[in-house]
Amino acid sequence: MSKINSDFSKACSEITQSLLTITEPSKKQVKEEIKKICSKYSLDRIPRNYEILSMANESEFNKLRKVLLKKPAKTASGVAVVALMPKPYACPHGRCTYCPGGIEY
Repeated sequence: MSKINSDFSKACSEITQSLLTITEPSKKQVKEEIKKICSKYSLDRIPRNYEILSMANESEFNKLRKVLLKKPAKTASGVAVVALMPKPYACPHGRCTYCPGGIEY
């Protein structure tokens, strides 16, 4: 592992630990803490929230998730709907009810 990756991992771990010491951190406190530790390690970029969360164990993850995640998925029933749009391709059957013919529109 290179020194850059090592410093980045250490910084993410330290950010995780320092955020856990703050009781009820605000978004502003979180940003300040992240910037302070990044400048300490002279990082080229600020770690993304998911990179910081990846250094936390399960109990720490649950505490930090509320602070670091931008916003939870809004759902009425508790099930988040995800739409998957595949790349259009020609239908292998010709024209049928389920596949309207592929890419010839």
